[in-house]
Amino acid sequence: MSRRRKDKKKRRALKEDQMAYSESVAVAESEVEERFSVGEPVEADIEQFAGDCAPVEIQGPVEIQGDEEPVRKPDTESQIPGDSWLSMNRENLLLGILVLYVLLLGLGTAGELFEIEWILNLPIFR
Repeated sequence: MSRRRKDKKKRRALKEDQMAYSESVAVAESEVEERFSVGEPVEADIEQFAGDCAPVEIQGPVEIQGDEEPVRKPDTESQIPGDSWLSMNRENLLLGILVLYVLLLGLGTAGELFEIEWILNLPIFR
């Protein structure tokens, strides 16, 4: 086949693809228009939508201020003053202990491998 025929076939296939794409876009647009046409809401649709919505449950003490939404009060009874610092910093303390352990382990390993006397003479490594 000559090059000219190949190019002609490619152009024809490309045109067919473009036509098919245009047709599918037109069909999709018409379906969207049919589904979501702007009109007056039907009472049955409103009732169905209202039936699909679940009621909102608010837990804990609530303070209602005028026409605004209910506001949840902070739970102050569950906070113990002496315990709050430890509970807030527990992860940081555990991370610090883990880092200290890894550093001491590395120091002891370096002392053993390179026979560094001052490291081996530390009370923790005796």
